[in-house]
Amino acid sequence: AELESLSAVLANLRRAGWLIPGMFVQMLALGIVLPVMVPFARQQLHLSQAEYGFMLLVGGAVTVVCLIPMSRVVDRLGSKHMLILGFALAAAAVALLGLSHAEADLLWRAAVLGFSYALVLPAWNGLTVGKIEESRRGLLLGVFMTIEGLGIAVGPMLGGALYTWHVQAPFFLASAILTAVAVFYAVMPGHRFAAQGGGTHGDR
Repeated sequence: AELESLSAVLANLRRAGWLIPGMFVQMLALGIVLPVMVPFARQQLHLSQAEYGFMLLVGGAVTVVCLIPMSRVVDRLGSKHMLILGFALAAAAVALLGLSHAEADLLWRAAVLGFSYALVLPAWNGLTVGKIEESRRGLLLGVFMTIEGLGIAVGPMLGGALYTWHVQAPFFLASAILTAVAVFYAVMPGHRFAAQGGGTHGDR
């Protein structure tokens, strides 16, 4: 029984294997940018802790406000188009963050990044949950979260090293990674986005 269960898990992972590179690199991009945002805001833009906190608040507030409406759009249009748009917007926002020269620049760019996250999060969650069998969902989600965690763990080391070389380098690398993810999902056949045992509206 245990061998059969392991075989079923491996078979499910093979079917959803094309998601794994995306899981890793999107978290890698996040990990690259996160540790350098504070020194960038302090040293390059001379923001106070309160001003930096306000920027984070703006980005987070946009995400929270937009999550439910964007989740409804995902239900209607499917995950593919939302992932492409979300990652493309995130790539643009991250690159623009690296080009910021004032707090006003950061605020609207953080808002765009927050909106892109509101596009990606429901689409990504719906896609991953729809690709795994309900009876093994906990185990497989644990595997997926481990892969995402590896990206988050590796990213800060890479981001910190790049920041010492050039302050904008982490932002541009993260933007390039997110752009590659958007292109990857754009060329992926629509049927790959169909849920286990059924299709998803708009994923054609």
